[in-house]
Amino acid sequence: MIKRLRWLRWLLLPLGLIHLIVVRFRNSAYDKGLFQSRKLPVPVISIGNVQAGGTGKTPITFFLIRALQKQGLRVGLLSRGYGRQSSDTLIFVRGGKLEPTPATAGDEPMELWETIVNGGMGIGSNRFEAGTALLESCKLDCLLLDDGMQHR
Repeated sequence: MIKRLRWLRWLLLPLGLIHLIVVRFRNSAYDKGLFQSRKLPVPVISIGNVQAGGTGKTPITFFLIRALQKQGLRVGLLSRGYGRQSSDTLIFVRGGKLEPTPATAGDEPMELWETIVNGGMGIGSNRFEAGTALLESCKLDCLLLDDGMQHR
């Protein structure tokens, strides 16, 4: 069966080359300052890589949330909320009026939310805006950025 699909590799090669060119241009634009990275006023720990799922990011995030909270830090989580039904930027704060659900936050952020004791979570496609809104809603010592390498 694999031999019969060899033609597919050649068919997809031009698309792969286009993708490579776009990614290299985008990375170069960041490196040269044409695209700017923005900074939030608290330390941000980015958990991610350029791989898809299944590389252990979520267990590391669980571990870091627990470890940082054990040190007495107030931790916030920023996520895109993959799989959620809304596209709005949403802010959840422990003890707040609004509680996340899998539909509003996504499955994985919901699991991580259960670990956050004294902090918050920002869900949105623009994690800088979600982080800014989260920091306006509650005082945090640091933020964890779930799947943080996706912008490159």
